[in-house]
Amino acid sequence: MSSSILFVTTHNLATNPRLVKEIKSALGNNFSVTVLCFEFDNWSKEINNRILSTLNNKINYIALCGDRTEFWGWMKSTIVQKISELFSSIFPKNHKMVSFGINKRTWLLHQKLKDLNIKPDRIIAHNPGSFYPAYIFSKRTGACLGIDLEDYHPGESDNEKEIRSMIQLQNSVLPHSDYVTAAAPLILEYAKKDAGCSFKNEQVILNFFSKSEFVSPFKKSVTDPVKLVWFSQHITAKRGLEPFLEVMADFHNVELHLYGQLNADFYKSNIQHLKNVFVHAVLPQGDLFRSLAQYDAGLALETVNAGVNRDICITNKILAYFQSGLYILATNTKGQKYFIEQHPNQGTILENNSESIKQSLHRVVADIQIIRQNANMRYQAAQAHNWETASQSLIQQWHQKC
Repeated sequence: MSSSILFVTTHNLATNPRLVKEIKSALGNNFSVTVLCFEFDNWSKEINNRILSTLNNKINYIALCGDRTEFWGWMKSTIVQKISELFSSIFPKNHKMVSFGINKRTWLLHQKLKDLNIKPDRIIAHNPGSFYPAYIFSKRTGACLGIDLEDYHPGESDNEKEIRSMIQLQNSVLPHSDYVTAAAPLILEYAKKDAGCSFKNEQVILNFFSKSEFVSPFKKSVTDPVKLVWFSQHITAKRGLEPFLEVMADFHNVELHLYGQLNADFYKSNIQHLKNVFVHAVLPQGDLFRSLAQYDAGLALETVNAGVNRDICITNKILAYFQSGLYILATNTKGQKYFIEQHPNQGTILENNSESIKQSLHRVVADIQIIRQNANMRYQAAQAHNWETASQSLIQQWHQKC
């Protein structure tokens, strides 16, 4: 009889690729899988449905409404959140109030888990809003509790109250978990420092992707323009793009291709006047990653003072560029410096200001033939780094007893 895993999140499948990878790993290793998540009537709906179709009805899929489409559920959860925010300020050690105050979908998830008539061997929580409900469910049912931090969530805000609440939430759950995973070394270190202790079965699992999602780099002609690429869920302000866009008019033989949901105001202010910047719609992950093969270099840009998490994380995009064999231009955050130091032939570090970007782009243009000649070598060097290999320690953890 196969072991069973219940994955829970306050997001949907489209906005949590790490969760999708874990689901597929569980299915590929003969675990019975239930997923409790949310659905949203927005840009992510179509992508979410596509991902669900690839799972071929192999999972028990339970979806809650995460927006105003179901008005009364949304209204109740909003009221609970507001009251919880107030009470958590007065009683900061009340973990339930802290949790319900952080995310309005936490209460909806908690209520559903109370009524869920299954007893999985493991419950694995993705995203902070699911940590406390998963913890309570594990105590009630005896299921092993796994927490995937992925990011350093206290570092996603500059609001002192929100930072304190997130640290309190993590400290109330992580020391009681059967394992804790993080997507970068510094993320785990910062969480441990907050808690004042190490965690049981802690491990870092970089957010690599399946090697089957990438293809070898396309050959380019010497007359082809230098082609740069950047992608994210949203193309908007404060994503590190502004200084790069400022210099693009000076590089007539360089193209910059952006993939994501475009903010109209950002387009008018920063892109509209540039003839060598091209905007593409959001693509399904597999299509996006295969499309990377046509480019020369990928941009991993972060703004100055973007927050602690952005400083220490190793983003999805830098890993996707790495696996596709692209040359990487990465700004000098702690996480990205660490990654490029580990893989020195795969890219270079720059500062996210106009002068540093100009110097780096001039070097790329001057060295473009060498960069292109080495593309396949970079691609082959990255073959050993993928989700299939990175997730092996996680799968071993799933097979162990609590």
